[in-house]
Amino acid sequence: MNETHQNFADGRPLQLALREMHGLLSDRRTYAIVGGVICILTLSGPFGTSDDMTLLPRLLFWSLIVASGFGIGNLTGSMVGHTLRLAGLARPLCYALAGFAAGLAVLPAILILNLIFFQADLTNTGYLLRQFLNCLIIGGVVALNLAIFSRNSRTSPDPQNSSAEASSVLDRLQRRLPVEKRSPLRWLSVSDHYVEVATVKGRELLLLRLKDAIEEIDQTDGLQIHRSHWVAKNAIEKVSRENGKTLIHTSDGPILPVSRTYLPELKARGLLPSSR
Repeated sequence: MNETHQNFADGRPLQLALREMHGLLSDRRTYAIVGGVICILTLSGPFGTSDDMTLLPRLLFWSLIVASGFGIGNLTGSMVGHTLRLAGLARPLCYALAGFAAGLAVLPAILILNLIFFQADLTNTGYLLRQFLNCLIIGGVVALNLAIFSRNSRTSPDPQNSSAEASSVLDRLQRRLPVEKRSPLRWLSVSDHYVEVATVKGRELLLLRLKDAIEEIDQTDGLQIHRSHWVAKNAIEKVSRENGKTLIHTSDGPILPVSRTYLPELKARGLLPSSR
């Protein structure tokens, strides 16, 4: 049982934000979009950079600006967004506040780069205000990205893997998972507002209720065994009784408790150990 619950610590906002960042960095489309933005800014030279800089310095400047906005902004925005969601705030408000936080986090990097490249006067209030507004625009882009990423992770399969998925039927819940973890389900366990989903290829935390997660399991044969746990029938290695408690030993190691409410279903399926 401890093996299951020790993984719940991985579900804190920072770890979840790092997982999302890893997902973005693992997607080739991310590099295409970031590279495209850098090229557009370098060639167009907005904010006077075409007048003040030659091509190569301008390319370096905008590369650093975009990389800072993408890295710092997305990581901060995602972490703040998860924190606010755990606090129970509505999703649109979470996105708005996460975008604002992302803009604030990016501001120091933008100021430092402007100081290095342009010897900017950081005591000029008007200049600082303009940079702050620019960073809010970056924050707005981050908020939009978070909304799109969240929606896609909840509803859309990866188009690059649609042909591979066509050969096997997936539960709706599995389509929420990163592509590399979309494999047969083993078990689900609750962690705060999240559900830890264990598959043959790994584990992932999803922001939804266990009840909703179970409703999205429409292909895998399994059963709820506790208010906080669900297990696939094929993942049950054995069922035991210890100190009056019924426990399910799963094929990948974790031991899950069975509450009395769900014992009749185990009995009906012939999964309970024979009593002596």
